[in-house]
Amino acid sequence: MKRRLKLFIIALCTVLLFTACGQQSSYGFSAIRMFRHKVTIDLATENRYNKSIQAGGLPMNDNFTVRKANENDISLIENLIKGLAAYEKRPQDMTAAQEDLRYLLFEKNIAAALIAELSGEPVGYAIYYPVFASFAAKAGVHLEDLFLKPEKRRNGLGTKFFSEVEKFVKQDGFSYIEWSCLDWNEPAINFYNKIGAEEEH
Repeated sequence: MKRRLKLFIIALCTVLLFTACGQQSSYGFSAIRMFRHKVTIDLATENRYNKSIQAGGLPMNDNFTVRKANENDISLIENLIKGLAAYEKRPQDMTAAQEDLRYLLFEKNIAAALIAELSGEPVGYAIYYPVFASFAAKAGVHLEDLFLKPEKRRNGLGTKFFSEVEKFVKQDGFSYIEWSCLDWNEPAINFYNKIGAEEEH
C-alpha cells in the first residue's frame, strides 16, 4: 500500500512538473517564454507604427479597425480561437463552447475581447484580462490571445493591431501588458522583439 502511494505521488509530481514547464502540443511539451511591454502611446510611437505599415505594403487609407467585441460576435470569436489553436498545432485543446464564452466574456466580464477588421472583414482577435503586481502596485493585463489570420500577416498589420490593443488597454486604465509564447513560435518571438517587448527570465 505504501509503495503504491509513493509511486502515485511520484507520478503526480511528474505531471505537475511538466504542466508548469510548458503546454502539450503535437510538438510534445513546449516551454513557455514570458514577455512584458509598457503601455506607451505617443506621436513617435504612432509614426513608427505607420512607417511599419507603409513598409509592409499596406496603404495608410486602408480600412483597418479594432473594436470591442459584443455578444453578437460569439460565433466569430469561437472560430478565431479555433484558428489560433490550429496555428499552435493544438486543435484538440479548443473545447470552449459558445455559451461558456458568452457567459464569461459578456455576463461575468472575466476578460475583454477585441475584433480586428480589414475593410469590414474580420481578420483577427485579442483577449486580455486584468492582473495586479502587488510588489510594484501596478495594474496591467495578461494578453491571453493575440491572433491574425496567417494570410493577413507580413504587411504591417501585426504591428498596427498590437498598437490598437495598447490603446484599449490604456483606455481601460492599465499600465502594462504581459503575455506568454511557445518557445518554438519564432515568428511571434521575432515580432515581440521588434516591438520592444521585454522578455522575463
